[in-house]
Amino acid sequence: RFCEAVATQFGPATGTTTLWLLAGSAGMFHAATAFLPSSFTMLGVLAIWTAWLRGSYGPAIALAVYTILLVWPFAVLLYVPLGLAALFAPEFGLLKVLRWGIGSSLLLGGADMAYNTLFYGKPLLASWEIFYYNVLQDNGGPELYGTEPPSFYAVNLALNFNGAFVLAAALPVRPDGHFFSPIQCIILTWEVLAAQ
Repeated sequence: RFCEAVATQFGPATGTTTLWLLAGSAGMFHAATAFLPSSFTMLGVLAIWTAWLRGSYGPAIALAVYTILLVWPFAVLLYVPLGLAALFAPEFGLLKVLRWGIGSSLLLGGADMAYNTLFYGKPLLASWEIFYYNVLQDNGGPELYGTEPPSFYAVNLALNFNGAFVLAAALPVRPDGHFFSPIQCIILTWEVLAAQ
C-alpha cells in the first residue's frame, strides 16, 4: 500500500521503482521478520506515510503516537514532517493536530500505563522508561549495546540499499543502526524522486 500511495502522489514510475528498490533490499527483508522495536517502527512508518500520502492526517497522527508510546520513543523524529504537514494543511490545522495527538496520547498512554501498573505494581509508561534509561541516566546510552566504527555504517548502507547505494551515500543522512530500519523506506523513496 505504501508503494501505491507513492505512485498516486508522485506517479506510477516512482511507485514501481520504489517497490523494486524496497523488494530488493536486504534491510527491509531482515527488519520485516525481526521482533525488534525498530522493525515494528518500520512497519508503523510505512503505514503512517501511506496514510499521510493519501491525505489521512488523523489516522497517521494516531499511528505515530502508537509507534512513539508503545513501540520506540526515538521514532518521534520520524514524524516531525508529518506533524508540520498536518499543521499547515488547510483542511487539517492546529486544532485537529492537537485533538488527534492528545486524544491518541491519552488513550494509548493510559492503556499502556494501566497495563504496566497491573503487572509491575506501580504506574509507569514504558516509552518514558526507555527514554530515561537511554538518554538521561549516566549508565545508559549507546554504550550499553556497543558502538560501531564508521566503516560499519558504510557496509550496512551497501548491504541494505543494494544498487541504490550510490544515491544513498550521497544523501545527507547519518542514521545509527537502530534508526536505520524505520527510515529505509523513506530514504529509498527520496532516492527515486531525486533520480527523476
